[in-house]
Amino acid sequence: MRTVNTLLLVLLALTLGWQMGFAQQSHRAALVVQFGDGSVVTACVDFTAENIDGAELLRRSGLSVVVDPHSGFGEAICKISSGGASNGCDYPAQECFCHCQGTHCVYWAYYHFQNGRWVYSEVGPSHWLVKDGDVEGWAWGSGAREGGSTNAEPPIMRFSDICGAVERDATPALTVGGGGRILFYFGGFGLILVLILVAGAWALRRQSR
Repeated sequence: MRTVNTLLLVLLALTLGWQMGFAQQSHRAALVVQFGDGSVVTACVDFTAENIDGAELLRRSGLSVVVDPHSGFGEAICKISSGGASNGCDYPAQECFCHCQGTHCVYWAYYHFQNGRWVYSEVGPSHWLVKDGDVEGWAWGSGAREGGSTNAEPPIMRFSDICGAVERDATPALTVGGGGRILFYFGGFGLILVLILVAGAWALRRQSR
């Protein structure tokens, strides 16, 4: 009986490991950051969740980021630095938007690359969900405090320019979002049940000998 229990545990571990391997597929999103001196930094960011927010993508890029977590629209990006390039304000020693003291200000503008062009974000980065294959952009420039406009945009760059060609397996990857996730997990538990039944039948056969 101990042999049967051991076999069942091994089968269960193998099945759950297979299931988790599919569930935690790696996703990638591209990032383009243009500093005030015109220098541009790009990054290809990996993540295993179905999506992550724009602020988290920026943090995972390897750039140095200063944020104000208590702004009225989620996390505000106060400063971004990379090597010798750096723009922004040192919160909390300074106000997050220390260069915005009047109606006209200089700040980090947030963009999404959509339909071949940059679109100024209507929401803060912590309220925007980034998914596999997306391209996100930041640019340091001047604009109206409430007008949602800026005179600076990142250069046009596509996902393949930053992350390279997307490698695909010969077998299409399983979709684990929404209803697909439900079918995926039920399929996994079904396989476990079949393995348990096979192991039980084998044990009974051995006992009847």
